[in-house]
Amino acid sequence: MKRPAEIRIQVFDLKGREVTTLWEGTSGWGTHFVTWNAADVPAGIYFYRLQTAEGAATRKCILHNH
Repeated sequence: MKRPAEIRIQVFDLKGREVTTLWEGTSGWGTHFVTWNAADVPAGIYFYRLQTAEGAATRKCILHNH
């Protein structure tokens, strides 16, 4: 059975420095959306990391500022 879990979503630059924490707290099971307001961040490649007590996943994203 799925249940609420502690979740942290962070964004890092190419040097591994944390840019921001998008979410930190308890979240229920299911699909959720998080919006990153990156207006003050330069365009480039970033990594976002989703971490729970069960493990972590890191993915690359490309930010295009218009």
